[in-house]
Amino acid sequence: MSEAQKTFRKIVKGAGIIFIGLTFSKLFSYIYKFVIGRMLGVEIFGVLAFALMLLGFACTISGLAIKEGTLRYVSFFKGKRKWDKIKGTVVSSFQIVVPISVLMFVALFFMSNYISQLFLQPDLALLLKLLSFSLPLIIITEILSSITLGLQNVKYYVLFPLFLNNFLKLVLTIILIVFGLRLVALGAGYTISFLIVTIAFGYLTFKKIHKIWIKYKPRYNRMELIKFSWPLLPYTIIWSVMGWIDTFMISYFYKDFSLVGSYNAALTIATILMIVPMIFMTIFSPIITELYARHKKKNIKLLNRQINKLIFLANFPLLLIFTVFPVVIIRMLFGQDFLTGANSLIVLGIGFFIFGIANSSIVLLKTIKKTKINLINSIITIVINITLNYFLIQAYGIIGAAIATAISYIIYSLLDIIQAHHYMKMQPISKPTIKAIFAGVIPFIALIYLKMLYTFNSILLVITIGIVFLATYLTMLLLLKFFEEDDIQLIRAIFQKVKLSKSKRT
Repeated sequence: MSEAQKTFRKIVKGAGIIFIGLTFSKLFSYIYKFVIGRMLGVEIFGVLAFALMLLGFACTISGLAIKEGTLRYVSFFKGKRKWDKIKGTVVSSFQIVVPISVLMFVALFFMSNYISQLFLQPDLALLLKLLSFSLPLIIITEILSSITLGLQNVKYYVLFPLFLNNFLKLVLTIILIVFGLRLVALGAGYTISFLIVTIAFGYLTFKKIHKIWIKYKPRYNRMELIKFSWPLLPYTIIWSVMGWIDTFMISYFYKDFSLVGSYNAALTIATILMIVPMIFMTIFSPIITELYARHKKKNIKLLNRQINKLIFLANFPLLLIFTVFPVVIIRMLFGQDFLTGANSLIVLGIGFFIFGIANSSIVLLKTIKKTKINLINSIITIVINITLNYFLIQAYGIIGAAIATAISYIIYSLLDIIQAHHYMKMQPISKPTIKAIFAGVIPFIALIYLKMLYTFNSILLVITIGIVFLATYLTMLLLLKFFEEDDIQLIRAIFQKVKLSKSKRT
């Protein structure tokens, strides 16, 4: 077995449960949005998107990035077997974030009427009030996640915040909508799911550390936590703003939540292109860090190449399908009322596709401790993003928002790719990825030709065409000898690990 193959097998060791958890988490999350769009319509979907945007920003401010410090110090003190300091870290974390999150909950609750009037949307007030109750629960869940990850108990993290929360949110919301509650269903379903998860997650987490809790007195480290976490807060805020500034400005300039809903439908579909990169980076990032510590630069280069090949392989055909059939996809997933966002889907798809490819470069820069460069790149990107959104949304509406967002992500990606190449002599594009582009040309032309000949009103027809397209694309990849031995070894190892994780659970 080659050195590269040994590295790849090590990568997937223990990764099966993470892979499954993240996959199902995203699946339930997307079904949740599709169901709401279908059952409640474009305007209510827009109201929910705006309300979740405000809730997300409030959570970012409330959390103070303390969860990052909690993860760091729990992991660090576990390695040194300083259980009193682990207890001190846990208690200190809750002492810092819980009071702030409660204050933020109160502020959001009582400001909901004013915000509703400002954006001329009466439904927003009730939804914000209901969602605001989940704010402290979300913050507590984040700290619990950091504790379990720091103690290397991944299964609790996967089971509760990832799997159970999204599953309960989906089921409870559907049940409440069926009973005719609509807005109450959205707010109550979201909050109740977090309440159940927080209680269950908290109980099992503290049961896990019960012996530590009883045996040791806490050695508090509140100032250490704050000093470590505070510099990370600007970066966290920047990326929080990156995620919602387009939605905010559409709402502010147009006061039309149908437009917000259509845009967020396109955004939801486009971010499907981030699922595979996110899963791969979650699994592989710690291994890259370990290899760097051991000065295994050659292995990092091989790993970086393989990761990017697989990300490209997964996302490129999806991008082509999004580009040719944006109307069909939005109609199929969300409904006729969301078709205003069709062109936005194409533009956003391109932006997230390139951002997905750049993910490994972002991880490489973090690995070599170039966090200041990441922060500078983020500041440049957010300034460009806000400026472009401000002008383009007023001029072109939601397509302007899509262009602004896509350009911002592309600029950030290019900056990170260039700098990763400068410091590590590594880049995400290789000869095999060029082959993958050529492999997509013939199927892409065939899709355009079929679109000119037929009207795709049948879901079955769309699925059939999609399967034929993917089969043709795969055939072209085989003919162009895209797959190498290392690719096959990596894919086989991943599937074996996923299968093993399933068998262990059953």
